[in-house]
Amino acid sequence: MDAEVLGAEIGSFQLHLAAEGRAPKTIRLYTEAVAWFAAARLLGEGGKTCWEQADRRDVQEWMTWLLDMYSDAYASNQYRALQQFFKWLSAEEDLPDPMDGLHSPKVAVKLGPVFSGTELARLEHACAGREFAQRRDAAIITVLKASGIRLRNLSTCLGQRLSGAVGHCGGHDRDVIGERRHGGPVARGGGEVVERQAVDCGSRGWRRRDGCGGILRALLRSGSDAR
Repeated sequence: MDAEVLGAEIGSFQLHLAAEGRAPKTIRLYTEAVAWFAAARLLGEGGKTCWEQADRRDVQEWMTWLLDMYSDAYASNQYRALQQFFKWLSAEEDLPDPMDGLHSPKVAVKLGPVFSGTELARLEHACAGREFAQRRDAAIITVLKASGIRLRNLSTCLGQRLSGAVGHCGGHDRDVIGERRHGGPVARGGGEVVERQAVDCGSRGWRRRDGCGGILRALLRSGSDAR
């Protein structure tokens, strides 16, 4: 990204971010986004050689191109980087902000994959039986199914239990199935993704590794993806 003509301001912006204590990754992402915009849009297509020449149309056309080429989440990140830069430049150089009045691209909410009805049936079938372990696993799976737990959180708890760790998973301020131990209620999912739920692996009867291990064995027997 060759933006040497406009690089002095980018360097000053980088120093400004560092002085504010921004994370190194944030500084790198912001400065790279500004340098890319300068090289590809201003110097390249626009033929502009100073920041004073940048206008809202430059930003709008750049964002339109990003949305055509990349995801809306990526374009939104690029927008925020430019927004921070022009906000700083406007205050630093007493220039009009070309992004004043513009809005960040909308980011569509994408739900993660959930178990299908067939997979849930296979999972329940894997726990069928009259032995204690089978009944225990069936009860646990039934509760998890009703709560709509995120599989990622379940995998984290399983990993901690199977590694031999003792105690709860997720810290003292952990979520439990169906309610928050600290804070307001959480949504119930009926098999759907519930954003903030996790399993309380520290509850009585769940501290033994074979407790959560029963879930893992059921998942493996059912052929479901427990990643």
